[in-house]
Amino acid sequence: MKLFAIAFGISCGVAVIFFAAAFTILTLVGLGQPWVAAAALAALPISAFTKIAEFLEQQESKKGLAAGKRRPMYDFRGFQIAWPLMVLYGTIVLMAIMFAVSYYMGWAYAQLSLEQGLELAPFTTVPAWILAAYFIGYWIGTRCADRGVVAILLIGLLTAIGIEMPVAKPSDFLTQGAFNIVIFTGPALLGYWRGRRQRWSKYLHYLLGVLPSDTRNTVVEMTFEEAQKVVSTAGRSGAT
Repeated sequence: MKLFAIAFGISCGVAVIFFAAAFTILTLVGLGQPWVAAAALAALPISAFTKIAEFLEQQESKKGLAAGKRRPMYDFRGFQIAWPLMVLYGTIVLMAIMFAVSYYMGWAYAQLSLEQGLELAPFTTVPAWILAAYFIGYWIGTRCADRGVVAILLIGLLTAIGIEMPVAKPSDFLTQGAFNIVIFTGPALLGYWRGRRQRWSKYLHYLLGVLPSDTRNTVVEMTFEEAQKVVSTAGRSGAT
């Protein structure tokens, strides 16, 4: 979808601005390794790219509706995203989140002794990895057209390679990479399962966000009436 490419471009543009501003300020104040801190700050807008994409989707549909286009909104099939795109964007977002978390945790550990930092590491970076995995899996579940499980497995693999290859020793690369994949896959699959159960709610949220308030109220009332009919029918069938 072109809007996802536009949203990603906006995220990267904001990231560049954040990086340039932070690098300049941190260099002037004399902080060591300013490019690392600036890169960690620049990772934040990239991690928010999915929200930017959803905002652009609603804005484009609102404009189409106001202009009287024949098909101003996505149908449910058009609302879904191809799994290769989910792999690409999911990997980039997850790597951005983990890079930012790793930097901030590294900064926190620098204020402690090496022994204290090693003791706290499993209680900081691992929970961040798990939370990021869950929400990415949930996003895939709500928006992926098909092969969502394949997308999750590939995201875990590619992210593990991208994070561990530059820093891990050759002897530790496979072990640490496999650990990261396992830590990612479980929460991501849980989020995916949850997202698949709510994909219609996600689509309805998109529709209601596009429609004018009076039309939105009408749609909600019609939905309630249909639900009442279903409940009544089910009640009569059970009684029979």
